[in-house]
Amino acid sequence: MKRSPLLPLSVKLGRTAFQLLNLSSTQRELLSSSWGVFSPTQIDPSLSHSSSQFDEWEIDFKLGPPPKSCRPHYQRLHDVSIELDLKTKQVMSWIDGSLGAIEATLQIILQWSLHSRGGLLVHASAGIYQGCGILLPGESGAGKSTVAREAGFDRVLSDEMVIIEREQSTISTNHTPSSY
Repeated sequence: MKRSPLLPLSVKLGRTAFQLLNLSSTQRELLSSSWGVFSPTQIDPSLSHSSSQFDEWEIDFKLGPPPKSCRPHYQRLHDVSIELDLKTKQVMSWIDGSLGAIEATLQIILQWSLHSRGGLLVHASAGIYQGCGILLPGESGAGKSTVAREAGFDRVLSDEMVIIEREQSTISTNHTPSSY
């Protein structure tokens, strides 16, 4: 009996949506357990999505090294090689099968997506305090997580990576810069 292929996983980070193809059951479980409340969800590809809200990328994961003809746009040691088409937003990622390689692929493509919209991915803690967003950037081990837990934030948003994007809004031309 032939097993049916697994449906793609859908991951949404900020306004970037990813369709993850060809991940094994084990890789899916690793990703889901690692991401906790941000777990990717299995989706039915026949369902339509509003493309105006999300920058949508399709990532096709392949186990093993890339073919010799591949000219990767990004390569990290021997665990990840990424080739992408910026126009169609289709990505081929040759990985060693590890969770780190899958997460590195997502992070690199998220950075490409954010850059194209003037956004950034920042290594930081972030929280809400009295209605204001607070960003605490820093290197690993600098105490970002501790500050996020103990700073008295009304809500902690992240203690690792933060997406920074300009909000899409219309601004009336009747206002002067000093009124913002």
